[in-house]
Amino acid sequence: MSRSENLRHWLSWKRLGLLGRLLVLSGRAFLKDDGPSWAAAIAYYSLLSIFPLLLAAGSIASYFIDAQWAVSQALELLGNFIPKGEAQIESIVKNTLDAGRGGGLLFILPLLWTGTLVFGAIARGLNAAFEVEDSYGFLKRALVRLVMLLTLGLVFLLALSSSLLLRLLQSALGFLPAGSGFITAVVVHGVPVVLVLLAFALVYRFVPARRPCGRAALVGAVVATAVFFAAQPLFLSYVESLAQHNVVYGSLAGVVAAVVWAWLVAMIGLYGGELASHSESVLFKGEPIADVERRHLADRPSGESP
Repeated sequence: MSRSENLRHWLSWKRLGLLGRLLVLSGRAFLKDDGPSWAAAIAYYSLLSIFPLLLAAGSIASYFIDAQWAVSQALELLGNFIPKGEAQIESIVKNTLDAGRGGGLLFILPLLWTGTLVFGAIARGLNAAFEVEDSYGFLKRALVRLVMLLTLGLVFLLALSSSLLLRLLQSALGFLPAGSGFITAVVVHGVPVVLVLLAFALVYRFVPARRPCGRAALVGAVVATAVFFAAQPLFLSYVESLAQHNVVYGSLAGVVAAVVWAWLVAMIGLYGGELASHSESVLFKGEPIADVERRHLADRPSGESP
């Protein structure tokens, strides 16, 4: 089949209808597998990891950079992950830098521990989507999660910070020609999309105990990335339009918004995993979608609770 014929095959009405059914099936399976509960666990452990990371990084950075510059860059970087939490982030970074050098290094171990818990929750949630359980012992499971943290976690961090890093490189090194505003905008906005897509694809490909094919992982990653970047401005607009939430939560309003956003991001990620699982069965193994639907949505234990 030529490339043009293959493209027409994928864009046929029948194929698009099948993709639509897969999207719906993945949503139903996400709820069946307790996806919101697993996402809550992921969000909780992720937020526990962020603050030790800030403390350790801030302590090390205090040797080399101006404190106020560190505060502004941390606000810009984490603003991609914690909307409306700027006041809390600013307070944490300032207090860390004021406390002196070296103290934040003590938070590396808590960072590693909570980081492995993040990937433990991600693995369990994706294993439910892929209808499989891992058979690792305690030590091997802990080692696997640590490797995930140091590899996939680094990819996610790079994805979140890529816009900031590109702007810093442009300012310091001028790696793009002067006057190329359009090119700069494409790079600054395009690279984060590519990196987030890569991060999701790697998670779906390597985290579940039953690894899907690369094409199925890419299908889930494309949808998760599109939903992630569509949800970000919508969530920020929602928070801005509900300024009265400060009356209810007071000084905790930013933290509450951070928790909700992390939960939404985790749900997007787990939904993409469901889609990757069902795409592999239907699109790349040729199983009838009705059979996949009956098997996955049948009454059965949804697995270990978070």
